[in-house]
Amino acid sequence: MTSWSLFRIICLFHACINVMMGSSMVLSISTVSRLAHVEEVTKKLHLTDDDEKSRLIQTSESLVGMMLIFIGILLYMISYLEDIAFQRYFSKGCILIHVLLASWRIFVEAQVQTLQKDVKGQIIMDLIFAGTWLTILFRNRYQNKIVKNK
Repeated sequence: MTSWSLFRIICLFHACINVMMGSSMVLSISTVSRLAHVEEVTKKLHLTDDDEKSRLIQTSESLVGMMLIFIGILLYMISYLEDIAFQRYFSKGCILIHVLLASWRIFVEAQVQTLQKDVKGQIIMDLIFAGTWLTILFRNRYQNKIVKNK
């Protein structure tokens, strides 16, 4: 397999997205909220009456940002593995995670009135991310058929 396989490219793509979003969540929470949500949603989430609730939301978003950074680093390390069986297994797991996240958004986040406007775009992005991992499965299956025919 080449040094820049499709698996490596997709892993690095997802790693860059995770590290950028995670670091921006850790460093400037309000900016990311404005990018991810409509302005009125940001005001409802962050400018609450209780200062403790606002701090709790900021802390949880910072922790989510750190988690995204760690996932990005993990994806970077995994991108250098060349084992086809592991790539299939990992791709299936990532597809499952993105589909479950999309279903979570459909059944839970869509019920929260404050977040209803943003759910459609986030569901579409989750399914696009699942589709990128799906291309690895199809590509590996196609490569196996070529190897078996030779």
